Amino acid sequence: MPKRIDITDFDVLGPISRGAYGAAFLAKKTVSGDIFCIKKLRKSDMLAKNQLEHVKREQGILISTHNPFVVRLFFSFTSSTDLYLVMEYLNGGDMFSRLNKLGVFAINMTKQYAAEITLALEYLHGMQVSHPFSQ
Repeated sequence: MPKRIDITDFDVLGPISRGAYGAAFLAKKTVSGDIFCIKKLRKSDMLAKNQLEHVKREQGILISTHNPFVVRLFFSFTSSTDLYLVMEYLNGGDMFSRLNKLGVFAINMTKQYAAEITLALEYLHGMQVSHPFSQ
């Protein structure tokens, strides 16, 4: 039986961001050297905020998507206290972080992001995925 993957299979290189349920870290898979973003989500926070089903749904959606405008989830695992999502590392960060850093986007950058978001939403809606706030 193959060994289950866990956090000890990665070298954590540093923090990327913090969120409502945990944090994201840049990590390198020890054996392959591949670089990933690992989201570490505290189970207790997800339960306290009644978000467990939302996170499970997001996990299921991301593991099944293959689109250049939707971040890939490669695998996940748990510890006694946390859920780990091993995701594609996107150099440059998320749009919110980028906007905070730049202050405003130039019009060409805004057009590019709008087009990419539209393509991502079109793909997800084609999979019958909709945002929970739009239901």
